[in-house]
Formats: sequence, structure tokens, C-alpha cells
Amino acid sequence: MSHQAEGSPKDTFIGDTPISKLGKAQIGNVKGEIYLFKLKEGQAGFVNVLDQKRLGYIHKPSDPEISSHPQSVLPLYVGLELTGEQTRSYHDVLDSYDIGKEFKILLQPAHQTLVYHKDLPESQYSERLNRVYMPLKDQQIKVRLTGIVADDKCVALLTDTPLTSNGEEVPVYPEGRVMHVTMRFRDSSIRPVYSNDLAKRILANERRGSKRAGDVYIKFPAAVAIECPLKFYYPRS
Repeated sequence: MSHQAEGSPKDTFIGDTPISKLGKAQIGNVKGEIYLFKLKEGQAGFVNVLDQKRLGYIHKPSDPEISSHPQSVLPLYVGLELTGEQTRSYHDVLDSYDIGKEFKILLQPAHQTLVYHKDLPESQYSERLNRVYMPLKDQQIKVRLTGIVADDKCVALLTDTPLTSNGEEVPVYPEGRVMHVTMRFRDSSIRPVYSNDLAKRILANERRGSKRAGDVYIKFPAAVAIECPLKFYYPRS
């Protein structure tokens, strides 16, 4: 018994639960022999279906990256990773707007988080890793940068919902989250998740027509599209 995961190649099947057997009673004694089981004529052959006690087992897809880690270790999060060149380029854009020049600049490639392991129960998180994100692993995903949000602690780039090469929206969790890329922190005391609250607060205030002192919102004249690969990020060992 096997199945095909959504988005997998047509010749790729998952699962190895036996539902029948070919024993001596069915095909005779073939121990040590090379044989083909093919009924050319008549009705002499038969195959017994094993009693599964009304249970079946669907196996998860095998992913080289996940299988290289202990089975109990899931990625901390799934994200889209900007290249080093893209990261440096958009730090230059922030400098041109004179935003957060005195902050700590994230020199390693910036990224956009699509789902964090604490956003969902572990069973749902694992299921979405395999069903939603595994087929997109390392594929180039389109991200449209739309603006900048900042305050006295953090600077981030706002984006639209990411799109696959087919133009389909990539699911994000929790649904409806404000998509962004964290770029700069005032110092190491600021936790990375702070940028989530920053983006949500500033856009909510923008819709209400209010503004908190020190908050900055800049909308780009036109969205800028870039492409980034989808990556799985594991805890450091």
C-alpha cells in the first residue's frame, strides 16, 4: 500500500505497508529461484489479502535534510533566505532612508519566516512540513518587498504573501500574519520575534490613522520583486 504526496513526481510513491503476500500456497515453492508472477491464462493463481484489522499506515515522505537529523528533531522554522548580495543591497536601501544606521546590522543572509515550530501543535507542524513545505524545498519563491517599518528597537522590510513559480500563494502560519524580513536590531537584547509585533502594530496604527512616537512606516513607490529559496532551519547542535 502506498500513496503519492501532493506535488511529488508521478513516479514517486510513499509507503511500504504490505496488504498481501505471495507464499507457497499461492505460487508454489520458489525458494532460491528467480521468478515472475504473471498469470498468462486460466484462474489457477490467487493472492490473499492480509487482515489489517481495519488499520492502515501512511508513511511520511523521506527528506534527505530531515533524515540527517535525529528523528525527534524538527526544524525550528521554515523560511525564505535572501542571498548575501540581496541582504547587503537592502541594507543600502535602509541607509538611503537613514533608518537604523546606529543599529546592529544583520550581516548574515536575512530571511523571512513562513512558519515557526511554536506557532502550531507539534503534530500539525510536522504534518505541514511534509504536506506543504517539503515539495517546495529549495525552490525559488517570489517575494515582493513593499516598504519599511521601524522603531527605536528594530528595522524590518514588509512584503506581500510569497508566491511559487506558478503564482500560487505559499501558506504561512498563523494565517493572516504580517509578512516581513527582519534587518536590524538596536542591540542583542532585542529578541528576533519582536519584529512580528513591530510590523503588526505599525500597520494596524496606519489603518487607524494613528501613529506612535518613534514609529516609522515607509511605503515603497513600487513593490520590488526578488526570488529566494525555501529553506528548513534546524537548531544548532
